[in-house]
Amino acid sequence: MRNHLPAFAAPAAIIGGLLWIVYAILLLVRPAPLFVTAATASGSLAALAIALPAALHRLGLPVQGSGRFGVAMSWVTLLAAAAALAGGLLQQPSLAASATTAGEVLLAFGVMLVAIEAAGQPQNAASGSALFVVGAAGMLGLMAQALVLMVTWMLPIYAALVMAIYGLAWVRFGGRLQQR
Repeated sequence: MRNHLPAFAAPAAIIGGLLWIVYAILLLVRPAPLFVTAATASGSLAALAIALPAALHRLGLPVQGSGRFGVAMSWVTLLAAAAALAGGLLQQPSLAASATTAGEVLLAFGVMLVAIEAAGQPQNAASGSALFVVGAAGMLGLMAQALVLMVTWMLPIYAALVMAIYGLAWVRFGGRLQQR
């Protein structure tokens, strides 16, 4: 029986990426419906978890060494996607959020492991570099999510600081006017 996985590489990557963009937008909408957010994240993680091994088959990249762990992490991401969806269905925000984060971590690290292995082979260096950028963007996305929580907490402080600087600028300007 023929392996049809390579045919899913591009559509899975595109659909997963678009769903991830929608998920990112939903995170900005307060309050976003939990089920919609969880379903979007879950669908994205599932599509991207399938996209990685499908892309490897399509590009003809050998899966050896650390790449095997990367592909395994991709398949485990499917479990995290299912748990995120279950969290949304059961209206359990902590389950949905932790499963989504676990899926993000698994997938990003999995992509990085595959990329490092692929980039080490001269004939696959371009594909490995592209995968490395994808994995690095995933890691940056994880860090950004952590920063969003901190920024929302610190936003009033930053706003007050900017307002104080504006006031200080006027005081300084008034001082200069007084000297003339």
